[in-house]
Amino acid sequence: MDFKLEEVEDFDEEELDTDEDDNNEEVTDDEEFDSQGFDDKTAEENADKVAYEPDEPDEPYDEEDESDEETSSLILKEYIEIDPFSQQEENIPAYTEAVIAYYEDKNYEHAIEKFGEAIKNAKRQTRGKQLLSNEIVAKSMYWQAESYVKTQDIPKAIDIFESLVKTCSEHYLTIAAQRRAELLKAKHS
Repeated sequence: MDFKLEEVEDFDEEELDTDEDDNNEEVTDDEEFDSQGFDDKTAEENADKVAYEPDEPDEPYDEEDESDEETSSLILKEYIEIDPFSQQEENIPAYTEAVIAYYEDKNYEHAIEKFGEAIKNAKRQTRGKQLLSNEIVAKSMYWQAESYVKTQDIPKAIDIFESLVKTCSEHYLTIAAQRRAELLKAKHS
């Protein structure tokens, strides 16, 4: 593009509509000039504010303001009944009695006796149904061993844990029994 010098010289300064008032403001050395046009002194725009800095909340959260009534409404007021035993376990009185003695009564001697009965009964009643008896036998042996731990008869507990590993090799509790036996041996040898 070629511009002719003549056209530029013919430029009329009156065509520019400028307000003389706007241009009369001078910036002193005391004032900081912002080339971006932001006024740092206003709350709306702050050129120095970090972009990822979160805004402060208007009112700080005070936990003490919440009443106990508001928080207590979040608590479940109705107890949900859960059966502690499966149908199979319910049908074995020695097992249910042993579990109650262990967990609720903390009577570990009685629990040892009743878990022993549950093991004998389960083995005797289910000769062809190894899988069904395995569940009761495995659980009974495991918790009987834990009862021995509670009564400080560690050698007997280790024997039962090891017996569980051999008797119920495919049950999920065998892994826990094996670890427990190893830990007890390491601690008490």
